[in-house]
Amino acid sequence: MVIDKRLPIAFLTSVGAAELSHGNKTLLQHLQGVANILASWQCSEALVLAGLMHSVYGTKRFSTKIQAPENRHEIKALIGDEAEEIVYLFCKLESADFELAVRGNALEDYLQSLSDSSVVNDSLSKAISLLYLANWIEQQFKNTPRRAMKKKTFFTALKRYLNLQANAFLDTYMATA
Repeated sequence: MVIDKRLPIAFLTSVGAAELSHGNKTLLQHLQGVANILASWQCSEALVLAGLMHSVYGTKRFSTKIQAPENRHEIKALIGDEAEEIVYLFCKLESADFELAVRGNALEDYLQSLSDSSVVNDSLSKAISLLYLANWIEQQFKNTPRRAMKKKTFFTALKRYLNLQANAFLDTYMATA
């Protein structure tokens, strides 16, 4: 399924994401940055679209909800079922629990505990992991890579869920720390 990326961007603009602050930029700039990172890692169209909408239901750290989770069907219509499922699970993550699950080799079990309906498999675990890293990198990259060193054991464990391009990026990023 090929989805016109202008539709989700038009939706995000219509709900104020281009004016909503997210750190030192707008939410729309952040969402586009995450999607661009995922695209540069040659991720699937569904995952790039999920990156573009990854906090639409709000997250533990970014509580602004652009769309109520009760209206998931509207987001599915914009980005497709697969991308929306990634978004929905991502919005339910608790960072500390996610990182603990990755380090403890229990990611699928953790994600399954968050899912209302989907059976979590290796593919979905990898998609969530790539999105998590892209989101972290997009927000932290301007800061010193030494911040990444605090997460070195987590990043080492996360590597098993990443594709070649993301692993190469992470290796380079960690080497500069």
